[in-house]
Amino acid sequence: PRYPLYDEVNNPMTDLQKFPDALTAKWSSGDPTVAPGGGDFVVGEAWGSLDGALAVGVLKDRYVAFYRFDDDGEYLDHVIVAELDGTYGRIRTATMGPDGSLYIGTSNSGFGSSDTRQDVILKVTPKSALPPDPDPTGESTLVVHAVGHDGSEVINIRIDGVVVDSFSPVKFSSGASFFSLVPNPGWATYTYVHPTQIDAGDVRLEFRNDANSATLKRDVRVDKIVIDGVTFETEHPAVVSEGNWTVSQCSGGPANAEADSLYCNGYFQYAPLG
Repeated sequence: PRYPLYDEVNNPMTDLQKFPDALTAKWSSGDPTVAPGGGDFVVGEAWGSLDGALAVGVLKDRYVAFYRFDDDGEYLDHVIVAELDGTYGRIRTATMGPDGSLYIGTSNSGFGSSDTRQDVILKVTPKSALPPDPDPTGESTLVVHAVGHDGSEVINIRIDGVVVDSFSPVKFSSGASFFSLVPNPGWATYTYVHPTQIDAGDVRLEFRNDANSATLKRDVRVDKIVIDGVTFETEHPAVVSEGNWTVSQCSGGPANAEADSLYCNGYFQYAPLG
């Protein structure tokens, strides 16, 4: 028999109103999903700062990430292994081996007509997965993944209350709507090297629209920031997103957490304001 298609809009699998005792997700990739596969917790002192993290293979976005949580189980951040970021294609699952290493399997063969790679099992050791040690010079590297609506926007990088750099994100290039939740609307990266060590709580990204007018609307989207190899997603609930609506055509837009777009003027603060 033919079964009706699952209606996720009217019958979400995580409907807490229908199932109030259900456990809420500690982390969500948002919509659209990055298509996470299987995962396992890595355990052992050799894993250093990743000890106890959940290693997850990602199918659609093709990477391996280690998700870190605090003692109460709340999501903190995640680390993406650079050597596995897109190198081997779709990652199906990750599991701990008896030798303390992590073994991951790819899932490319037979998926689409253009991918003819043979699938493999890869061994990931703590040494290869750990974020790089802090720079002995004391520097930190901040990488911003962002895109602008028309390419004329300017983002200020503010660290510890001081604007240290500014840049213009590249123009949005996807054929879809700029504000639709497409996986990759043309993200580009901008790298800033700070002379001292920083963490996410030090960072604020500000968007200043220098040409508010009835005919020109500038907007930015910031996918994430990466500090010394550690990823912080802009949609994370701990990130404060604030919009300042200065002219009538700039109504709407995010004024709270869990959004990656700014309309007209505003900022992303990567830790709650004290």
